[in-house]
Amino acid sequence: MGSIAWNKALYINVKSIDGEHHRIFDLINKLRDAIDSGSSRTTLMKVLSDLLGSVAQHFANEERLMQETGYPGYAAHKEEHEKLAQSVKGLVSDFSTGKLQGAGDITDMPMRWLHTHILTVDRELGQHLLAKGVR
Repeated sequence: MGSIAWNKALYINVKSIDGEHHRIFDLINKLRDAIDSGSSRTTLMKVLSDLLGSVAQHFANEERLMQETGYPGYAAHKEEHEKLAQSVKGLVSDFSTGKLQGAGDITDMPMRWLHTHILTVDRELGQHLLAKGVR
């Protein structure tokens, strides 16, 4: 799977969430490019650290908004976040130990998950937040 470009179909029309999603897409693509270009391990780990930090911050922001607005799907949505976090931790561990080599090995699963998650689960959250006046 190659880079997935951010596009209008991915907007849920909540500014903070859309901005975070866009940044995460950019960082996944940056990681893919760094791996493909043979960047140093230090550079790769920096990009990976930035990506993981952005994802953690994004999940915390979404979960805070869900709690503040009484989102009925909070538990299931949070569980999806936790499952992805565990999967990514496994990928990072495998990458750190050399079990994963190519960019696709570490970026394809998170990119597919994020794309699907935004178009389904986050879209529902966006509708809820817009109805609650969150923009």
